[in-house]
This record gives sequence, structure tokens and C-alpha cells, in this order.
Amino acid sequence: MSNNIKEILEKLGTSPKKSMGQNFLINKHKIQKITKEIIKENCKSIVEIGPGLGSITNELVKINTNLLCIEKDKDFFEYLKRKYEHYDNFEIYNKDILKCNLKKLGNGKRIFFGNLPYNIGTKIIESLNDNFHSNDNVSAIFMLQKEVGEKILSKKGSKTYNGFVVKIRTFYKVKKLLELNESDFWPQPKIKSILLRFDVKRINAEDRLDYKDFSNFIFTSFSIRRKKLTNNLQKKFKKSLIIEKLKLLDLSEDVRAQDIEVETFMLLYKMLKDNKL
Repeated sequence: MSNNIKEILEKLGTSPKKSMGQNFLINKHKIQKITKEIIKENCKSIVEIGPGLGSITNELVKINTNLLCIEKDKDFFEYLKRKYEHYDNFEIYNKDILKCNLKKLGNGKRIFFGNLPYNIGTKIIESLNDNFHSNDNVSAIFMLQKEVGEKILSKKGSKTYNGFVVKIRTFYKVKKLLELNESDFWPQPKIKSILLRFDVKRINAEDRLDYKDFSNFIFTSFSIRRKKLTNNLQKKFKKSLIIEKLKLLDLSEDVRAQDIEVETFMLLYKMLKDNKL
């Protein structure tokens, strides 16, 4: 399969660009497995970020679902546009996903998919969270650098557990679907990859909160990692009130943010939010 990719690149007069994280998935078994995970959702729209030369696109375009692709590379954009021009369910745009309004991509029940470059992966996931945290009609399957994926899955007390992790997992159920080795790609990257699924958690109306304010609360909680949570939060709330609410949650006044479960942050926020300094 890598030989086929090389031939296409030669015809296009281009080569893989490291700056854009262009490593092409060549493991046919894993291509099929990933495709099945995407298709089984039976969505109205699939949004593929960075389709490259179409290893996954080749399969997705065959099903009766609207497929919208965002490809930043001009050569790949032109190639895919020509290749799939006869498919009525296919659209492609030559854009930078970070400059796109995600809410305008696709419609109805939709799923986002992409092999995300390590340098923008977390930015895309955070943008997804910012736009769809309360929309359980939107899900995502992303291929990420394994180190980044494991950070998102990390548990309290670990070195990688931080405000970003808590923010994402407050609103999304995150599940590991597959691990990928360097040899699954051409050219081979120096890192392993991981496939994660993101599904919006259903939140009852009475539990809904001010998303922006809650996000600020989370990052204030983790603002100085070595400090106690009470010290970080007393920029916004009285220390005595913070300690009182921590006790109600069976937490010590000396606890640090990294030692608190994801779900507990929402409870603590709701207890404190109406009593800012």
C-alpha cells in the first residue's frame, strides 16, 4: 500500500510534509476497523479532518451518508476533489480546520473523524468541546499521538492529570478503541498512536452550568499545581467557604486539584459559583 501512496505523491509532484504531520495509514486491517467504528453510528453527516490521500475516505464515501472533508494541503485537496467528483454525498474544502466554524460543518447527528497532527490535536479537541459540550448528537473519533491520548485518559493523582483533562472529561465520555504502531503508517513516525472515541455526556437540565465560567474555575483550580486547591481558589472565593464545601465532599482542606475526581469538580463549582468575592 505504501508503494501506491508513493506513486500518487510522485504524480502530484509532492512529498509528505512533516510540518503538517503527514503520515499515511497503510495497515488495511486497521483501516477497516476504524471505518466500521465510524459507520456503525449511522450518522447523517461525517466530517473528516485531514483526509490526506483518502485511505479512510475511500471507505466512507461508499456509504449513504453525507461526507464532508476539510483538507489544508492544496495538492491533496485537488486530488481528492477530482477522485470523488462523481459522488453526490461528497464535499471537500481546502481550509485549515482551526479556522473553521465547527458548528457549520455537517448537520443533524454527526461524527467528526481525523488523524490529528500532534501539534494541533489538543486544540481541535478543545474546540470540539467548546462548540458541542451540550449537544449529544455530536461525537468524534480521533487518532492522536499516544502520549496525548493517554493524557486525556489519565486518572487523578497522575502527572498528566490537569485542567484540560478535567474540562474534556466533564463533558465527554472518552474511550480507547485501538492502538497503532509506527509500522502502521508511511512514512513511519517516531511515535505510537491511539484511537479515541468522544461521546457527549447527557447532562440533566438542572445540572447544566455556565460553560465559560466553569472552564475558568477549572483552570484556576490547577493554576499552580504544587499549591493546595484552597490557595488557588481563594483568588475568587473566601478560603473559609472553600474549606466548608470541601468538607461536605469529604475532601481535606489540604487537597490539591490533581487529587480530585473529574465529577467532583462540577459539584464543588455548583457549591461555590454564587459566592464569588
